[in-house]
Amino acid sequence: MASYSTREAAKLLGVSMATINRYIVADTIPVPALIRVGGVTVRLWSDKDIAKAKAIVAEFTDGRRTRHRKTKKSGGKAR
Repeated sequence: MASYSTREAAKLLGVSMATINRYIVADTIPVPALIRVGGVTVRLWSDKDIAKAKAIVAEFTDGRRTRHRKTKKSGGKAR
């Protein structure tokens, strides 16, 4: 079973490192526990961890594109 760094996990999820860090802080996605390796504390992501996170990230929509979208009214002209 492979282990990935947080940077590699972000790449596999298709998001930036800053975005995955925001998700971790906001507790949006499940994250693996911190592990101390050679004096450095890291998160080692397994394939299972990435699959769980990918399922959650796939449900997100781009808020900048959908935030100000107006709904169409029947009989009226939509802008």
